[in-house]
Amino acid sequence: MKPYAYFGLVVATCLFGSCQVSKKTTIKEDTTPIVTVGNQPVSIDEFRYLYEKNNQNDSTAYTEANVKEYIQLYTKFKLKVLEARRLGLDTAQDFKAELSDYRKQLAKPYLTDNEFTEKLIQEAYTRLGEEIRASHILILAPKAASPADSLKAFQKINEVRQKAVAGEDFNALAKQYSEDPSATQNGGDLGYFTALQMVYQFEDMAYKTGKGQISPVFRTRFGYHILKVADRRKSSGSVRIAHILINATEGISKDDSLAASQRIFEIHGKLKKGEEWATLCKQFSEDAKTKEKEGELRWFSAGTLTTELNEAAFLLQKAGDYSAPVKSPFGWHIIKLLEKKELEPFEALKNTLKQKVSKDSRSELNRNYLITKLKKQYDFKEQKKAKQIVQLWADSTVLKSNWAYNRQAKELNTPLFGIAQNTYNLGTFGDFLEKQNKPKESVSPQLYVAQQYEEFMNKSIFDYHDSHLEENMPEFRYLFNEYYEGMLMFKIMEQNVWTKALTDTAGLQQYFTQHQDKYRWKERAKAVLYNCDSQETLQTVQQELQKDWFVNQAVAFTPTSFLPNKTDLDSTTKATLSRVAEYLKKEKETLIELQVFSRKGEKNNINAKRLAAIKDYLNKQEGIAPERIADKNLGQDDAVKLGGSKYVVYTKSPKTLIYSLTRLRPLAVQMVEGTFQRGDNAAMDAIGEWKIGKSSLQKDGRYYFVAIEEVMPASPKKLAETKGSVVSDFQAHLEAEWLKYLTEKYPVKMHEETIKKFLQQ
Repeated sequence: MKPYAYFGLVVATCLFGSCQVSKKTTIKEDTTPIVTVGNQPVSIDEFRYLYEKNNQNDSTAYTEANVKEYIQLYTKFKLKVLEARRLGLDTAQDFKAELSDYRKQLAKPYLTDNEFTEKLIQEAYTRLGEEIRASHILILAPKAASPADSLKAFQKINEVRQKAVAGEDFNALAKQYSEDPSATQNGGDLGYFTALQMVYQFEDMAYKTGKGQISPVFRTRFGYHILKVADRRKSSGSVRIAHILINATEGISKDDSLAASQRIFEIHGKLKKGEEWATLCKQFSEDAKTKEKEGELRWFSAGTLTTELNEAAFLLQKAGDYSAPVKSPFGWHIIKLLEKKELEPFEALKNTLKQKVSKDSRSELNRNYLITKLKKQYDFKEQKKAKQIVQLWADSTVLKSNWAYNRQAKELNTPLFGIAQNTYNLGTFGDFLEKQNKPKESVSPQLYVAQQYEEFMNKSIFDYHDSHLEENMPEFRYLFNEYYEGMLMFKIMEQNVWTKALTDTAGLQQYFTQHQDKYRWKERAKAVLYNCDSQETLQTVQQELQKDWFVNQAVAFTPTSFLPNKTDLDSTTKATLSRVAEYLKKEKETLIELQVFSRKGEKNNINAKRLAAIKDYLNKQEGIAPERIADKNLGQDDAVKLGGSKYVVYTKSPKTLIYSLTRLRPLAVQMVEGTFQRGDNAAMDAIGEWKIGKSSLQKDGRYYFVAIEEVMPASPKKLAETKGSVVSDFQAHLEAEWLKYLTEKYPVKMHEETIKKFLQQ
């Protein structure tokens, strides 16, 4: 779903714990209008809800000037909404469907009991102060299991527990009996965990079991468990860290993976020699978002990082300590500890805990508790005799997919229960039961019907409560209206501004022509930069770049050998030459140098014959120009038993040179090429006046060789070169013109007395 906004202010949602859910209120609402847009008044209470929501932490917001400024912004929003309603945008089926989805999400926090939620949040926070290490044994018994199957699973886990209590090794028992697939490897050991990481029933039992103790048998949605607590320790707290990252994600080549590991270990070596973290991070980290901030990341608590990073980060003890290189799914990291603290105060974590509690298995506890309260609130009354009639439907036919209740039965109007003024009868339950997915055959008809009746009753109570939220809770009504109007505003802005700016090419061109002075290039240069670690490396780069061709050490073909005094090509040599030929056909900007050598004592002319045989073979391959095949007679080699040949690949790409220079020293040199604008690159800016040619400089401990191929003076941009910025500005222009029209169409009136009343309150 899309996020919607009030005049540029993001709509805060209950989905993320940002709103405070209030209880049913009986306070009379103040409907006095504070502003009227067209013929639509905005009440002081509706305005207060929005104003206070968007100015919660601003003690200076409640001045007449600030309030009126906010009203002016708000009326612009209301003008758009009014026009959207006039056009009937809220009557479209897709709009209604999306709004319905939003309402379901927004209503969720109002379908819980706040007091009970607070208790669960407080309990979770208390437990977060401790980490538990436990092992468990599981015997599967899903929620829908028949009573017989559930009893069988319970008896089995109980027998295993007796063995454990009698002193048998718990982990050995887990490997033998547990139906958790991981138990065969870990003996049921779950490692350390804390609150909100396990299903609630499991967490609850773990925290209620002493160190070294074995729990009673308990049940979760997975089945029956017992657990043994091995250790309890104080929470690890949270850490603020920085990192240097070398990208090495899954799926990269072996060469790239090796190069990444070499680079990170060389960086680590530089740190150990005393080089500055900030300098190395800025020069080499490949996390673009953090490298300019010395790699700094946000706070993390235990369990929120990947396992590898979590272990590395929390092992660090003092600020400034850094880890050895550690691999994660993102690549190679060096972690530096910036700050470490214990568990944060309750108030700092409350909203986060509220969100988590609403999503984990605790929510079921809350639901059951709320149902009990709602039954009292809405005077729920159940007819026990009618419930007995329901059980008469529990025969084998109810499990069939085509089951239907008898719509001619006399008892269908029999009341099952009442909620407030509404009565729910047997026929209504029959409709519900027909629509449900049929259970597995292992479920008994009696259990199935009883479960469905319970679900029908609970759903009816929740649905009634949900359908009356607007009248019982003004805050929810305001929140829902906020989304409704936000969606309308989004739709009409999309129609009148955003899409129009993209499709009105003539209007866009006209706007660009009229405002062309806003869109200009600064001075630019097309260049290649070589960033070197030393003066010696810089000199090597300069010398090598004077060559036309570079040896490509990344490509190698298996050398082949010859029998003594033989020049014929065997099958192995021909296979190698076939690979050489395919490479030359594919890589057009390369050439091959054939290097042939002979063993000591062979005839002087044998190498020439071998070269001729090899070249002849390659020349017969289609698509390879003869000039792309060079040759070199290396003479005799005392180090080999058989004469042989080598194939050296040359390319014109400087990237080949970089590869050669960084094979053993990954940080020796980096190459960056492109078109640079003033301010884009610190090394380029340090050159001073840009001229075509080559220059070198030293900056921040690195040595640069720069080759400028072209210099472009400051000039106007073409529309295609800056279209994104022009479209954005054109949208703002269209919106301003449209608002002028709406203001004339729908007059706006501020009610001064109500504004004074609002400020006084």
